[in-house]
Amino acid sequence: MYLRLLPLVLPSSECMTKQYHQVTDATVTAFNALKVGQQEALLRDLFSENGINFSLMRHTIAASDLSAFAYSYDNITQPDPQLLAFNLLDPGRAMTAFLRSMVITNPLVKLLGSVWSPPGWMKLNGVQLGTTVNNNINPVYASSYAQYFVDYIRRYAARGVNVDFITIHLIQNFVGPALKKANIKTQIWAYDHNTGMSSRLA
Repeated sequence: MYLRLLPLVLPSSECMTKQYHQVTDATVTAFNALKVGQQEALLRDLFSENGINFSLMRHTIAASDLSAFAYSYDNITQPDPQLLAFNLLDPGRAMTAFLRSMVITNPLVKLLGSVWSPPGWMKLNGVQLGTTVNNNINPVYASSYAQYFVDYIRRYAARGVNVDFITIHLIQNFVGPALKKANIKTQIWAYDHNTGMSSRLA
């Protein structure tokens, strides 16, 4: 089924291990606590040719387990299938500001967006947190969730951050067509967290 998600790419083990790191809300909070000079020095140390020169970064789309609180980019309790309430919120804007600084330091760095959870109102139990027993996505909102990725990519682009790749879960056969319809070139990666299991895609 995953093979119908277009455009889909299986990242190579080399790609996933070469200069790879992750940016979470906790990363951004710690970075913003530094003085400006320290921030600039850290960016050079991490992303410049004279430093570590990270070339691939994964960032969290909205909240993860390393966020101060649970939130999504459509952070309301009532169903919003048209995503009229889509909003990066302060954490999302802070994330894009950090990523923009990263790109300015190294324009060649690639960005992978990884989502921890759909908005709570898209879940079977109607809340963001829970277990796989009752907290999976409601299939009724599959198309809305696909559009959620489109809106996220567009909002980041509007703030000067290009998302090169995304990873997804809980949904099949919707995201690729949504990206294609929106003329978005972002690739969908599968099994980015465990490249040795790609045979299970068959």
